[in-house]
Amino acid sequence: MFKVTKLVHTSNDALITELREAVEPASYALIQPTLPGVRNGGDIVVHLQFDDARAWPALRPRVDAVLRSEEVRHVDGVEYEGHLVRRSARSADSVYRTLLLEVAPGTPEPVVAQFEKDLLRMPGCISTIDAWQLSRVQHASGSAAWTHVWEQEFTNLDGLMGPYLTHPVHWGRVDRWFDPECPEVIVRQKICHSFCEVAPAGRERLTTPAAARGSVGYMPSIAEIRSAVARYVATVGTGTSADIAALYADDATLEDPVGSPPHVGREAIEKFYSQLDAVRNTTELLTVRVAGNTAAFLFRVVTDTGDQRISIEPIDVMTFDEQARITSMRAFWSPDDVTLT
Repeated sequence: MFKVTKLVHTSNDALITELREAVEPASYALIQPTLPGVRNGGDIVVHLQFDDARAWPALRPRVDAVLRSEEVRHVDGVEYEGHLVRRSARSADSVYRTLLLEVAPGTPEPVVAQFEKDLLRMPGCISTIDAWQLSRVQHASGSAAWTHVWEQEFTNLDGLMGPYLTHPVHWGRVDRWFDPECPEVIVRQKICHSFCEVAPAGRERLTTPAAARGSVGYMPSIAEIRSAVARYVATVGTGTSADIAALYADDATLEDPVGSPPHVGREAIEKFYSQLDAVRNTTELLTVRVAGNTAAFLFRVVTDTGDQRISIEPIDVMTFDEQARITSMRAFWSPDDVTLT
């Protein structure tokens, strides 16, 4: 999905109608006045989505014609790709929020990646975020060379102004990247923090999480992670070592049990599981908990070697990537937890 967001500074509310008429061909259009409390967020939010990126160049002249009005003081804009990750239905009081920011030029890529990771921790901690997307900007205009756009839909305005801005993960992990008094600061230019009501007549085409691979650091849903855990437990019981390894990302790590040398990469992981190929296993998932992109679960595996039955109930902790593939696994158990019959 190709997207365009523009924050328009103007005192002429009539431009809202003109813009809505101009963008009619867009797959989805949200054009709304901003709400009190925005910071460099303009007076009108223009948020457009296109199934095909080639549709925007054909539509741009119509939008630009409206924005050339003498009553438009300034426009900040970004163009980018990706899909909104949605975990709950839009409510009647939903609020759309967008943040435009510029990471300082020359910031090392690993630092940028950690910054993005910290931003994407927030939906896992804040239940009032119904949908979100973090993207790197392809084309920027306005006050800065915007590098990122961080957008969400909140259940309501209180969900944005309260739980989001005051949550410990915000001031404990995210604020350091913006605070000039912190050594980790990488966002030195001004930001655009803007939000508006979601138009009830919006024409959004809801997307499935599997389509969200264009977003930076897309986080799989709780349901997807639970499904991945159940698939893993079932495959340990009925699949081959190759089948189990296929559930892992290419560069995944495995530490089983915790404290033992880690196995790195799918080939090494398959070799680790090959010891199960010569025996018969039965498995049962007992309980699972999910937070963010991490799952902790208790399961039972009984191995029948022919001479004896070995039973163990480890607690595994796994992290997952955007395709719900396992990126790390740590198994918590000791010899005292093994039962022989």
